[in-house]
Parts: sequence; C-alpha cells; structure tokens
Amino acid sequence: MTSILSWPGSFISRLFNRKPRMPRPQPALTAPIAEAQPAEDGPRKSILVVDDDPIILKTTGMKLQAAGYKVVTALDGSDAIKIIRGAKPDIVLLDINFPPDVAFGGSLGWDGMQIMAWLCRATGVSADRFIIVTGTVTPAIEKGVRSSGALGLFSKPLDYEGLLITVEQRLRMEQPETVCAMAELEI
Repeated sequence: MTSILSWPGSFISRLFNRKPRMPRPQPALTAPIAEAQPAEDGPRKSILVVDDDPIILKTTGMKLQAAGYKVVTALDGSDAIKIIRGAKPDIVLLDINFPPDVAFGGSLGWDGMQIMAWLCRATGVSADRFIIVTGTVTPAIEKGVRSSGALGLFSKPLDYEGLLITVEQRLRMEQPETVCAMAELEI
C-alpha cells in the first residue's frame, strides 16, 4: 500500500515538498517627507512643541528632527514659559487645551491662546511664530487663531507634510511681520 505523501502529484506531497517563497518588497504607502536643510552658515532652526500628550510630543518631535530641526518639548504652559524665556525658539507648536494642574492647586486648565498672549507680552516673541494645534476645531477657535496673528491652525492628527511646508515658509521670512494682537488681551 502506498502512502498519500508518496504520490508525486498529490496536494499533500506538494504542500510538504514546497520551497519557501521569499516575500516581495511592498511599495511604500506614503511618500517620505522631504528633509529640511539647515542654513549653510547658521545653526539648525529650533522648534518648541507644547502638548499635554506625550505621544504627540514624541511623534511630532521625531518628524521634525528627521526634517533637520532642533526640537524642544514641553508638557504644559509653565514648562513652555521657562523654555521660551531661556532660549527663544524659531517656531512654537502650541496645543490649545491642557488639563488643570491639580497637584499644584490648579482648578482650571491652561488655555493655549492665553499662553500665547502671555508669551507675546512677556518675552517679545511675535505671534507669527506660533502654530496652534488642537484636537477639535470649532468656528470660535478658528476665529481666535485668525485674530491672534498666529501662523496657522492644524487639527490632530497632524498633517506633517503641511506642517513642514508652513514651518519652512515662515522660516524663509526675514523679519516677523505680525505684531502680537493677543498682547492686548487681559489674562
């Protein structure tokens, strides 16, 4: 009696005697983000990313570093204020909503627009160096960002290609053109 495995044309024979196939390389689903080239005669441009979500900080920081920028991150408004006072970044990516700092007696969350207004007044950083980031875009937020003089508004999840284009366009400008319209607000 012959075994099924010994039949040369049988399915079982082909299954066990088959040579492993090498996987084919798959095409990339997205185009790589173009790398920003630092100025030949100057240091790399710096970007401060302020967000309460550590995952957003890490992924955004990695994308910006891969594009050739020096990235500094802050988890809240107080960290952002300390960083900007120490070393003025070329661009600030600022989230709008932050949770309250209840550990230090805070009951209200930080508001990104208020942080921007305060920074404009206290440090002299112009409003057109701020890019506002939010998870929820409302007409009120859009109106506030437009009237503030901020460079742009991006919703989460971030469009990194659009973000890099906006950053590059701003960094090519020689002088800040927008005064801080938010400096007049009472905080």
